[in-house]
Amino acid sequence: MGGEWPQDGKCAAARDALEGLEIAAVLLHADRLKAVLKEYLTGLGRRVRDLRSKKGWTQEQLAESTRLTRVSIVAVEGGKQNVSVDVVIRLANTLGISPEGLLSSNGVFSSAKWRRA
Repeated sequence: MGGEWPQDGKCAAARDALEGLEIAAVLLHADRLKAVLKEYLTGLGRRVRDLRSKKGWTQEQLAESTRLTRVSIVAVEGGKQNVSVDVVIRLANTLGISPEGLLSSNGVFSSAKWRRA
């Protein structure tokens, strides 16, 4: 791994337990944890908004289809709400994408700022 995150927007699996611990240490630095979560939620929200817009749906229509509230949809799309696995599955199914596709398309690990210090 060489102490850097992949630059191609993909998250590589650790080759062994030691490398896995190194990856975890990078992610769990207190000063980075909030930034990681914020970027992740913002990217997820953008992806949900883009997919909803491509379908020509309003936030209300997406809320009804997923059995969530419009307020929840607004919060997810704005990157302001932590999303449970249940909500990810509901959104993905309704938007016609796999949960993995919904989660992996936000490019969280593509930024150079995730390099180890």
